[in-house]
Amino acid sequence: MKHNIVIDYRMNNYSGIGTYMRTIIPKIITKVHSNFHLIINKCDNDIIFADNVKIIKVNSKPYSFKEHFEIPMKVPKNIDLYWSPHYIHPFFLKSKYLLTIHDLYHLKKSNNILKNIYSYLYFAHIRYHKYNLIAVSNFTKNELLKLKFKNDSITMIHNGLDGKYKNLYSERENYILTVGNLKKNKNILRLVKAYESIQADINMDLYIVGDYKNIKNKDIPALDKIKKNNRIHLLGVLKKNELEKHYNSAYFYIHPSIYEGFGYPPLEAMTCGCPVLSSKEGSLSEVCKEGALYFDAYNYKDIASKMIDFISDDSYREKLINQGNKVIHDCKISRTIEKTAELIERLIN
Repeated sequence: MKHNIVIDYRMNNYSGIGTYMRTIIPKIITKVHSNFHLIINKCDNDIIFADNVKIIKVNSKPYSFKEHFEIPMKVPKNIDLYWSPHYIHPFFLKSKYLLTIHDLYHLKKSNNILKNIYSYLYFAHIRYHKYNLIAVSNFTKNELLKLKFKNDSITMIHNGLDGKYKNLYSERENYILTVGNLKKNKNILRLVKAYESIQADINMDLYIVGDYKNIKNKDIPALDKIKKNNRIHLLGVLKKNELEKHYNSAYFYIHPSIYEGFGYPPLEAMTCGCPVLSSKEGSLSEVCKEGALYFDAYNYKDIASKMIDFISDDSYREKLINQGNKVIHDCKISRTIEKTAELIERLIN
């Protein structure tokens, strides 16, 4: 008899978490011999339709109070596993749980008091009930261990790249690229300050890809500076082919974030043969390894200095491109899927 697995699929259109869900969950559904029930808010092109998949539509949004009551009422009574690709989960559903923890940003770095409290309640509930957890990096696993989570409840499975970005071997153009929304942890303000301090000495504009409109608690000082500088360009959210073109055209990619549980964009840039300059905070040095040149994310002068060094050293950039190829070779999505499927099989059998 097939097992019944429920997956919270409501965040499939988010950026980082959505990437994780869209690349992993469809493969898990074909690989694990079970019946799957996907919880969604609305039908769209990313919904998975298959013979072993049933859709459960709910009105309650992620992080809402209502989800703790609506989801237990609508999921089947005889489920064998509830998998949330995030830390949010219904408190009143009696089931075996698997939660994927990407980072602890809302708990440790957010300045939003309500989100701090809400995150604390979630993590306290998770720790008390000793749920099964996937940490997407050793950094995130260590963050959980610091909060007294049990080591044997955490399985570290690195995220992987699904091969959707390709090296087009385009000629590099004179601009610098970064990908990240205007949330404060993305550290765009210090990047802008660093760029401003050297822009008179370089002939490269700065292109910023990511949401700067539809996010809460955006970095207003960064946005104000950007709007006053005609050499800094906000491109917004781009389609895959447009972003791939920029990864292939930019002179180099820079990732200034001060907190990342994993971090896809630097690896995507490496895939496209783009040299990477990165913060060493969070999981970034763990993920990018020897494929990036690192700077102090809290010191805009160091960011500026490393940018100048990067621009002036052709041989070092070429070296990083070659090392980046080795890094992405170890980031195959097939490994992530295999390890995740093995864990799920172990939990339901």
